[in-house]
Amino acid sequence: MGRLTKPETTKKGENMGVNRITNRWAIRKAAVEAEKWAMLLATVRAVAAVEQAAHWNAVDYGDHMLYERLYYDTQEIIDDLAERILALNPFTGVSMVSAQLSMMLQQINRWQQMKPQMRDIDLVLIAEKDLQRLVRECLKDTALDPGMEAFLTGVLDRQNTSLYLIQQNEWATYGSLPDRGLGPTKKYFPLFDSAKTD
Repeated sequence: MGRLTKPETTKKGENMGVNRITNRWAIRKAAVEAEKWAMLLATVRAVAAVEQAAHWNAVDYGDHMLYERLYYDTQEIIDDLAERILALNPFTGVSMVSAQLSMMLQQINRWQQMKPQMRDIDLVLIAEKDLQRLVRECLKDTALDPGMEAFLTGVLDRQNTSLYLIQQNEWATYGSLPDRGLGPTKKYFPLFDSAKTD
């Protein structure tokens, strides 16, 4: 008593209705899961595209190297994530290229509309924060296997590092810490203010 067992059948096909409902539910659940992972993969790929464009557009050597580092780190995540998605959903796999490109474009357009006339660093910062938000949402899934959970936790850790580097670069380059609301550098660091000499 209290133990679940397979229902006994006396005639062939007696449980066919139950099996159809179970199969439909499983197929629907697999489709929702596949869509979630496809969106995560497309978002990571969109972040990489934004970072690569910033890398190409960078005039300053420090910016160039920062975006290159971010881009290569994100490329590693893409490959690992795609392989893990395939392991989780061997029947649905990774979404088609056209679907991935469509989702990527949708994400990039959404990011660009968040702030008019943004610099490359702003777009990279918005993209990184959105990816971090999406990874946190995926980590809330209670049905994650330990391997995927550890992987996503690692991605979140990398995103924290990336955000830190971007914000430090912005402070050094533009003299502001926008996320902390500190305003211009000279207001808080008078030593950097160009003082008039007698």
